Amino acid sequence: MQSLQTGKSIDQTEMGLKFGQWCPGVLLSSFKEANPSVKQKIYATLKKSDEATLLYVVEFISPTITYYPFVVGSNGLNCISMFHSYMGHTGTPDRYLFPERTEFIEQKGTLGESLDTFMKKVEEVSVLNSDDPKQVLEEIIEQQFVKDPNLLALIDRGNALLGLSTDDVAERLFRYIQEKRPDLKGVAFFRKDALMILDETGVKPFHESKIKPDERITYYDGPHTYAANADQAKKKKAIVTLGEKTMFEEEMDQAIWRMRGLLTLDQSLKVVMTPYVARLIVKEGVPSKGELIAFMRKNEKKAFKQRHFTSVGQKGENLFRRAVLDQGLSLDKIKDTRNLIRANQSYVLTETTVDPKALYGGITKKVAPDTVIQAMKDKWIAELKDLEDILSDEQISYIKEEINALGEGAFPDEVSIKQVGEELVIGDDSQYGQTAISQVTANVDVEAQEVEQAQQTQTQTQTQSLQENQQVVPRDSWIYSFDPETIRIETTFTKLQEIFRGVEREECRAIADSLPPHIYGSWNLFKFPNIDPFGPKQKPIQDLIVYKKGGVTSLILVDQKEGLLWRERLKWSHSLQGECEVEISMIDLTTRACVARGRQEAFYSDAMTTRAIAILKFLSGEVDYAEDEKTPLTNFLKKNRYTFNRLETHFHSAAYKYHKKKAFEGSDLQEIIGNVKASFYACT
Repeated sequence: MQSLQTGKSIDQTEMGLKFGQWCPGVLLSSFKEANPSVKQKIYATLKKSDEATLLYVVEFISPTITYYPFVVGSNGLNCISMFHSYMGHTGTPDRYLFPERTEFIEQKGTLGESLDTFMKKVEEVSVLNSDDPKQVLEEIIEQQFVKDPNLLALIDRGNALLGLSTDDVAERLFRYIQEKRPDLKGVAFFRKDALMILDETGVKPFHESKIKPDERITYYDGPHTYAANADQAKKKKAIVTLGEKTMFEEEMDQAIWRMRGLLTLDQSLKVVMTPYVARLIVKEGVPSKGELIAFMRKNEKKAFKQRHFTSVGQKGENLFRRAVLDQGLSLDKIKDTRNLIRANQSYVLTETTVDPKALYGGITKKVAPDTVIQAMKDKWIAELKDLEDILSDEQISYIKEEINALGEGAFPDEVSIKQVGEELVIGDDSQYGQTAISQVTANVDVEAQEVEQAQQTQTQTQTQSLQENQQVVPRDSWIYSFDPETIRIETTFTKLQEIFRGVEREECRAIADSLPPHIYGSWNLFKFPNIDPFGPKQKPIQDLIVYKKGGVTSLILVDQKEGLLWRERLKWSHSLQGECEVEISMIDLTTRACVARGRQEAFYSDAMTTRAIAILKFLSGEVDYAEDEKTPLTNFLKKNRYTFNRLETHFHSAAYKYHKKKAFEGSDLQEIIGNVKASFYACT
């Protein structure tokens, strides 16, 4: 067309020149007359160009696509919120995707058992030589399966084989069997959700096969590293891949249990990763198991923040949907119910106002989540006016209150959204089954983001677990042996300061630097770094380990099960004869009574330890204090004048609220806080 309009040769048009760039030495005008073999070479060359491919999609594929502007949306909140009360069971809870005020009753020890099992049953960690999926598969076969005949499972939790079909992987594994493993007869794998087996007769459903577990290899692709079962033989092993975004909870802890006999059939694991993933964990060498866990826990924190952001949109949309449906169901006549819901169908059928084709390849903007959340909240508040005729004032007020409450907690530093012209498309959470589209002016949001970033001066430090050689109590200094069947000895200790820096509530993060640096917490106690320490989900803290060596004192908070083991081992240690350079005692945090001591008792009446105990009691909701604790606590609160309000807020809204022991009124703490406030007023 351009050639006809301009009179230029087709080879001199814009498209002709582009074609010459994509296929050097070939003229567009000669393409039509080229023989089939030449055309095939040209097609193969064009496929290598992203620009040519995208242009083909825009010109030929896109016009043939029909899209429908209405989406029937549903998410996990919609169903559950219909009930006045409910009770359910899940092995993979995602707290952010449940309605507010959902109470979780956890089966204690489940996650700890998985961590313990991972540490015990992973016998080797190795780094592959390639990041390419095909090369990864070849290396796993040649360097792992060939060298260890007990390896009979491949669990691709890290998606190292992404891009290879399950059939392709199964065929390559079967070729390995034919060439080098005459003792094996087949490969079990998944086609979608159907468990199949490939043997010498071809592919058939798994249940039709009589091949025994020790006569086959099982391949678990990424989607089937949880909720998928295929029996594994006794004393056999599995390769588990680890990826750049692999989390422990919900992912690795599910993947390792594809080997159902880890605890009962003496099965074991090997972990492999690509060089790219390894360098995300350590600068050089092979990561330790402890470093793998720390890396996966960091990934959890990032993922939970993103899910939290996504859930805000879901919760807001669900408020309107439930209000309309509840009002419709309260009417006496079906006809009236139908008419009301039809008149407000936008809360059930979401209309997409932006052409999806315009979003393909569109500009992606990075925007502060607070900006996006505020835009959604403004949109919802404005929409409430449309419901004033069908909802009562009380219902309107309730929805407003719930909307205004959205947005608390930890979110990613930035979220990705699409920009179309001057519009930003936000709230697109279709991956969870709900599409909520709203629009705001791009310039306003970007300016607001820049202002917010300029005002943000406090650096957030993520919780970092100490490596083995940084342990507050180095393993070679322990004066007794832990029973590995009872407790996770590889569990790291983390500074309480770091734990506070990584939580959701600003009150906690703001006071992190004011905490004594020699207080540590066991991972078993502070399992979820995004949950407030000493808050509603925190297990009560009773025991404190006082550890002294070389003039250095460390205080370690431990959970109840750990406490029982420490008592037992310290009692045994105390019975030993001879001197020891390590002084160690276990005390009750509330009464400061010594409940167990090692061979060499650690005395804890020094000023530094007394001060730390007083602060810990305050953080955990205690209101009564010994005389020698009152002055250090008073000085601590006075010293942190600019964070005093946050300290007080943390005490009342988290620690004391959920762990009340005695009345605050008339207590020692009420008097201390009163004196501190009076001193502040006197200074002003």
